[in-house]
Order: sequence, then structure tokens, then C-alpha cells
Amino acid sequence: MTVLEGRLADRDSWSAVGECPIEKTMTLLGTKSAMLIMREAYYGTTRFDDFCRRVGITKAAAAARLNDLVEAGLLVR
Repeated sequence: MTVLEGRLADRDSWSAVGECPIEKTMTLLGTKSAMLIMREAYYGTTRFDDFCRRVGITKAAAAARLNDLVEAGLLVR
């Protein structure tokens, strides 16, 4: 566990853009379809056509979101 000691750096002297875990998560899951695909995976959906049907998106959109989530390591083929 990291323990902070002393004064914090001036907030205006540094930027977390591109390094912030919240920003990185929102970049991946910031779309409605990505969040719904994650929901379906959590509930046990494994077949591509089922993701498309249950989320209500086209096959092209489902393929793109699933590829993004697999590349990010959030889902496994």
C-alpha cells in the first residue's frame, strides 16, 4: 500500500490525461453497446449471435465492440 507523505504537488503542474485509470476505463466502456456486452457476458452469454440479439446491435457493431474488449483483456474468446 502506498502511503502519501508531505504536501501534494500543485494540481495544475501535472496532468493525468492518458494515464488516469478512470479515463482509460471510460475510453473502453464509454459506449452503451460495450457496457451491455459486458452485462451479457456477466450473465453467461457466450455465442456471438446471442450478444447481437440480446444487446440489440448489428453484427458489425458487436464484432467491433467484442474485439475491443478482447484486446483490452476484459473478455476472452
